[in-house]
Amino acid sequence: MDELHQDRTGGLASPISARIYEGRVARIHPDGDPLQYDWGNEYRDAAGIQEIVDELKTLKPFTLLHPGGLVSHGVAADVVGQIIGARIDGNFVVAQILISDDRAIAAIAGGMHELSLGYTSRLDDKRYQRNIKIDHVALVPKARCGPTCALRADCITCNNRAISYNSNIVADSPLVGSQASSTNRHYLSANMFAAPDSEALPITDEGDVQNAMSSFAQMDFKGPAERKAAFHHLIARAHHLGISPAGFEAKCSGHLDHSHLDQGTIVMDELQKKLGESLAATATEKARADQLDVELKAVKASLTAVEIVATNAQAALVAEKALTEAANVRADQAKLDADVEVAKTKADAATTISAAVAQRVQLLTEANQVLGVKDADGKIIDRSAMDDQAIRLAVIKHVDNLEFPVDKDVVFVQGVYAGSLARAANAAASRVSVRQATVQVRATAARVAQPNNNAARDAEVAAQKAMQADQANRWRTKAN
Repeated sequence: MDELHQDRTGGLASPISARIYEGRVARIHPDGDPLQYDWGNEYRDAAGIQEIVDELKTLKPFTLLHPGGLVSHGVAADVVGQIIGARIDGNFVVAQILISDDRAIAAIAGGMHELSLGYTSRLDDKRYQRNIKIDHVALVPKARCGPTCALRADCITCNNRAISYNSNIVADSPLVGSQASSTNRHYLSANMFAAPDSEALPITDEGDVQNAMSSFAQMDFKGPAERKAAFHHLIARAHHLGISPAGFEAKCSGHLDHSHLDQGTIVMDELQKKLGESLAATATEKARADQLDVELKAVKASLTAVEIVATNAQAALVAEKALTEAANVRADQAKLDADVEVAKTKADAATTISAAVAQRVQLLTEANQVLGVKDADGKIIDRSAMDDQAIRLAVIKHVDNLEFPVDKDVVFVQGVYAGSLARAANAAASRVSVRQATVQVRATAARVAQPNNNAARDAEVAAQKAMQADQANRWRTKAN
């Protein structure tokens, strides 16, 4: 079969020899699932894996390890195949993968089976992945999803199939032994047959070689020479694929005619056998070298991941510093606001104290005016030790001859006190008026110079009685 030369972007240029594998590439992982991401928790539900299946059906590239970015953005990638189908199997997405690169096949044979998606998505408010866009699928030594997301242990077909570039349809007829169609046989090169001239006994892989050895005795060769050549071709191919041909040699050696073989033919057969062994050893070393190359790329990818983590850590440190500075600014502003509030509180307290002092001075002044400032012996009375309630009760007692207990409601006492104070002021005004009237009466009596002094005295007495009666009527009240 003609070889396909890929341009490392996933395109298929012509019919190729390839292997088709199947494997799980993704799974559902809801909240609480142990699967973790380096940058935080993300989750995937049934809708998410349906998006992945729909994306994979658009024939995404298959790469050996992850590239440094998105293939769709032009990042260089080691493309070794293509996704040719996908389906949902329970909680998993299963993909069919066409692999057309010997290095990838050797890596799989060497034990690299795990699969990893390269994709972009957005997160909803519950951190579930939405709008998932698949860029590629990678063969990796260790996937985040773990060994559950990996190739099957065997490929769906490890035989050669004809691949059409235009339709990407995989032919249904594998090339198996003598059952292969003559059309498909024409795609094989001559060294892929034990008997090239008759296109008999394909030996493309281990299965073909086993089939060829099993059916060798029943084959109708053109003659002993072709039979013998096919025998040695099979032996050489078996050594090349690492298959022991000992049983086949023992079984078929009796059917071969060696009588006419000359020394040169024997030497050629021996050389061909050694060539097969040498080719097998070379293939083994190449596989080992390819594996080392894969491991080296994996190490490089790990280093890149470490660099990304370091960069993210630096960014987080810068963000934390900015948050700290903002917190310091808020703390300073809070201190200024507290200082302003304390100053206001002090000012309000001073105002309150001044008002209380003024009210106390006024109360003492009013009490002294009503009660007098001296006692019967002429000593100054100090009422500063009395509280406001006691002072008001003393004034009420003096003016209205009313007594209330000291625990009487303060508001009630204040109201009675205001009335008593007003009545005391009115009484003082009345006394002034009486004195003024008395003076006026006396002055009038002197001017008239009436001889009857008794009449003047009678008038004065009458005026005094009138004043007393008026005062008695004015202040008369009942005690509670």
